[in-house]
Amino acid sequence: MTLMNVSQLKTELNKRPEAILRFILPNGNTIPAHAHVIEVARIDKRFIDCGGTLRNDSQCRLQTWFSDDVDHRLTAGKLSRILEMAVPVLGSNDLEVDIEHEVGFITQFPLESVEVLTGEIVLHLAERRTACLAPEKCKPVPAKLSDFNPLKLNFKEKQSGKTCCTPTENYAMKKKVLFICIHNSARSQMAGAFLKQVCGHEFEVESAGLEPGKLNPVVVEAMQEIGIDISGNSTKAVWDFAKSGMVFAYVITVCDETSAERCPIFPGVTTRLHWGFPDPSGFSGSHDEKLAKVREVRDTIKCKIEAWCQEICSPFAA
Repeated sequence: MTLMNVSQLKTELNKRPEAILRFILPNGNTIPAHAHVIEVARIDKRFIDCGGTLRNDSQCRLQTWFSDDVDHRLTAGKLSRILEMAVPVLGSNDLEVDIEHEVGFITQFPLESVEVLTGEIVLHLAERRTACLAPEKCKPVPAKLSDFNPLKLNFKEKQSGKTCCTPTENYAMKKKVLFICIHNSARSQMAGAFLKQVCGHEFEVESAGLEPGKLNPVVVEAMQEIGIDISGNSTKAVWDFAKSGMVFAYVITVCDETSAERCPIFPGVTTRLHWGFPDPSGFSGSHDEKLAKVREVRDTIKCKIEAWCQEICSPFAA
């Protein structure tokens, strides 16, 4: 694998100094868009390999960090200026570059390539791997290759009352989905519950509200009628998710379009969808009349979830 050095990185950054930077991790997820480079360091390592040879290795390490400041972005020009200031420390523009980022734990990702786009510059990061540097002396016994592939799933045809996406014993990382409505009291709660039921093996599901309130008791009752208990669910604020830096594969608004426009921009490569459903909080009439209207919304959401899950799973169907 050919990795980028400091000189090559600065050349790409200077092509569009005003562009926003985006760091893409090896698994396709994105470091939160409001992340900043807070440290430029020269890392020197002297070591003896398994064959007894003394070796030296140096590289340039950029450390990222983000907090709840979601309004500011790191531009290519700013990072280029930081790298220029670091010249006395780095000592060379030929050092290979890696990015230090915390993904549950601090990890270093080598910089594999830079993609210059119209409004942003994308830094593609690679996985760091190790190898024996003295095979002629060490001669490790070749390990038997495993046929394990975490991306292999056995998707079964959908049957009534069963999930359409059923993985085998091989584990695959779930895609994160966030449903948003106004109060997180009805529509987003129902949509999240149905997606967990229909495609829970494929997705990690969250729901939130622009102005979180309390669960709608009529909605709780309507869901209990079909065997789904959401009475213990809490309501959450969408802004808490936005500030967390959590990366969602899908952000789906289930409120009206005007309210959906108030939703924040989430970091990462996120697909935004809008499915508008009537708001149960606006239903009037007797309890039975409200319940009847909620049942209609409930069943409509269920059908939408089933159709969507079937659609996105179908390319992988056996």
